[in-house]
Amino acid sequence: EAKTADACCAECKNTPGCQAFTLWIGGPQCYLKYNASGRRILKDHISGINPNPKPKQKYKTFGETAA
Repeated sequence: EAKTADACCAECKNTPGCQAFTLWIGGPQCYLKYNASGRRILKDHISGINPNPKPKQKYKTFGETAA
């Protein structure tokens, strides 16, 4: 739902596992990324990386007990 680069960045910072973001200005549409590789320059896009990503949450699988 973020419509600015600052809001998209904040959304990434608050999302576990998010390492980077791209805001398409034409939408506007915020895309959260769980991998910062493969970066490129695109017209009408603003991208950034999350310098301190929250770890992705680990979900227990069937039969696994909590540690």
